[in-house]
Amino acid sequence: MTVIRRPTISFFVGLLLAIAAILKLAGLVGEPSRRMGLFSLESVKVAEINFEFFLALWLWSGVSPSWSWVTSVLVFMSFSGVSFNQAWSGESTCGCFGKVDVNPWYTFYLDLFVLAALALARPTNFAISELLSVGIPTTRKRLVLGASALAIVFAFTGVFVDFYFGSFHAALANFKGELVVVDPFISDLGVCNDRDRKEVSVRVFNHGEKPVRIVGQTPDCSSRIATKLPMEIPAHESVGLRLVYVVNGDVGIFTNDVVLFLDTGSLETLTFRLTGAISPKR
Repeated sequence: MTVIRRPTISFFVGLLLAIAAILKLAGLVGEPSRRMGLFSLESVKVAEINFEFFLALWLWSGVSPSWSWVTSVLVFMSFSGVSFNQAWSGESTCGCFGKVDVNPWYTFYLDLFVLAALALARPTNFAISELLSVGIPTTRKRLVLGASALAIVFAFTGVFVDFYFGSFHAALANFKGELVVVDPFISDLGVCNDRDRKEVSVRVFNHGEKPVRIVGQTPDCSSRIATKLPMEIPAHESVGLRLVYVVNGDVGIFTNDVVLFLDTGSLETLTFRLTGAISPKR
């Protein structure tokens, strides 16, 4: 009978987490990934990326295998719940792999497969006493110290980013070369009825050195900027915008891009997205 070795499973689970984190990071630096609600927030995406990298390193290190096994099981149970909810809601992509579109049903099946593999590769010495054990071999102590040093580096990097750029949002905008950005990029309107009128509030940030003016939006029969335009955004400041959106479409998930015109010395455009779900008529 073939024996499934736990180190092999841990390696491949860690590799899957690392790949997901790298693709999320690439999606964060490039075009925003198409997620809804809480998961569209950049701070949440950064937390996801950091945690997935951390768990991958933990699995590869072999430190406290029972703890890493329990954590992995809980994490993939959560992942499977989220992907099942996305699939059941009719979302076209899970957003788990950045800009790579993956059907949430496939992600759900992958999560179940990982859970099954983890169940087959449960640590042979798994016990509550092992979970509570604090004895770690010297080589593993070095790994823990290395991970702690990495965490300290990340912490100091975060402090530097906050001090130099003012916020992670501003640092990311400068890195991507997008000096004018909308937060949130995606506004989730939730479950709506056809012909509902929804009011959306967003903030437009100007991370550049010169003032920028919002002068209008592209013609759109569904959405209308309720804030008086034109509006000037001073350098390194932000303004709030209100938008009235009339829900219109077929039953299911919908998305609508709102395109603003900016005067930055030349005419440019700025896009953000509205999304939600239209419920069947009762």
